[in-house]
Amino acid sequence: MRALEEYEKLIGYEFRDRGLLETALTHSSYANEHKTESYERLEFLGDSVLGFVTAEYLFENMGHLSEGQLTKTRAALVCEKSLCGFSRSLEVGSFLRLSHGEMHSGAGSGPVYWRTCSSPPPPPYTLTAVSLMRQRGSSCAL
Repeated sequence: MRALEEYEKLIGYEFRDRGLLETALTHSSYANEHKTESYERLEFLGDSVLGFVTAEYLFENMGHLSEGQLTKTRAALVCEKSLCGFSRSLEVGSFLRLSHGEMHSGAGSGPVYWRTCSSPPPPPYTLTAVSLMRQRGSSCAL
């Protein structure tokens, strides 16, 4: 697991509430071992927040697209494949707080599902978006 400061530099944002970022990067296996909270409650909001922020961006910046084109573009941007690819390109999985067993199952690069992104959990990018929203207040746009 890499330092949270490195993650903040990577995403270009410094968290006032470091605990929120820690939670966003905490796998349930680690939470069970260390009696702390995992990202699962944040995951509840993740897809909706990312979908909303993406839709708002496209609406404001892609005025030439029809509603159907906007919908298809948003869906392509927030789909698991796109988010996993983005997360992998930034090596975000290396920031996850994982249990001892999960760390070893991934041969040093996180668990298998972070290398393949073929199953849950959600990409850390989604959880980071939710964390930013929670820190700034739910009535504020990201």
